[in-house]
Amino acid sequence: MGWQGLTPTPDHLDLSEWWHWSRKQVDRQFRKAFDALVILVCWLLWKERNSRVFQNVSASAPELVLKIQDEGKLW
Repeated sequence: MGWQGLTPTPDHLDLSEWWHWSRKQVDRQFRKAFDALVILVCWLLWKERNSRVFQNVSASAPELVLKIQDEGKLW
């Protein structure tokens, strides 16, 4: 199964349920990388949320994707 089949669906009630289910679909050798990706995306979404709420500054979706990609390269 490709990683594109791991996107959340209405069947998943919350993030932790989706994450637990999805990581079982990933080959064991790639689970740490998958976990790191999920953590990275959550972290950057949280930072974006804080920027919007506390600083009234927001990034576009493409800008956020680039931030995730750039940070992922550093990790």
